[in-house]
Amino acid sequence: MKQTKQHDIISGNVWDTYLDTSQDAVAVRLPSLGQRCTYEDGREFIFCSTLVDVVAGTVMGSPIAFAELAGGFVTAAGVSAAQAKGSTTIYVLHTSIFDSVVADQFAGGFITITESSGLRTTYGIIGNSKFADAAYGTDTIALDLECPTRAAIAAADDCVIIPPRYTNVIVNTAGSNPVGVAQTAIAPATDADATTGYLWLQTKGVGGVIVTTVANVGDDGSLLMASTNTVVVSDGTLPPIGTLLALADVTDGDVAPVEFCIR
Repeated sequence: MKQTKQHDIISGNVWDTYLDTSQDAVAVRLPSLGQRCTYEDGREFIFCSTLVDVVAGTVMGSPIAFAELAGGFVTAAGVSAAQAKGSTTIYVLHTSIFDSVVADQFAGGFITITESSGLRTTYGIIGNSKFADAAYGTDTIALDLECPTRAAIAAADDCVIIPPRYTNVIVNTAGSNPVGVAQTAIAPATDADATTGYLWLQTKGVGGVIVTTVANVGDDGSLLMASTNTVVVSDGTLPPIGTLLALADVTDGDVAPVEFCIR
């Protein structure tokens, strides 16, 4: 029999799950978030982290982007100010949505300048910090960019911050973007000693996905199986995740076989 090869994988296998309290996590022997593993039979998996309990067959999505911020560019002290051309750190303020932001939460994400008198463009984020000292504005975050700004950003310009796609993935819902489907379960939210879980999500090839109604696929029912046997999105706002292979005797809560095609 021809052996199935496993490529681009650092440690473990696609059925392994990890908690941040495990020896694998402590020894930093886990794959990188976003690492892909491809098999010759067409199956592909991607390594992600999550803060929520996950059941096998659940469609997982990327964290939802923050709402557009209007005119929130400031100095480190929280005073409205333009960000100079060539800046590698920029400062953004909002009086409420940054309340729960932690250090480097946006590392691997992006900021898009959505409305501007100058250049409307997108920058990658390599890290962020939040000021705890009231003298520097507790609602201000500093974003470290992967490259210098190509033009000045006016204080009144608008922006959207997009969290990293593979960090702290959530159960897919409207507004998120499907990342992959869990083929194993993990429960970091109910583990007394853990805060973060790590697992492989399937993106391509034959796998299973939970059927939540006779016609719907996905944990929240936002993805459905059309009459053409292709998994499509009920509201048209999310991309398809694959093609249904069979539905005989599959009822609510069962797993249906699907040929995945998640980007």
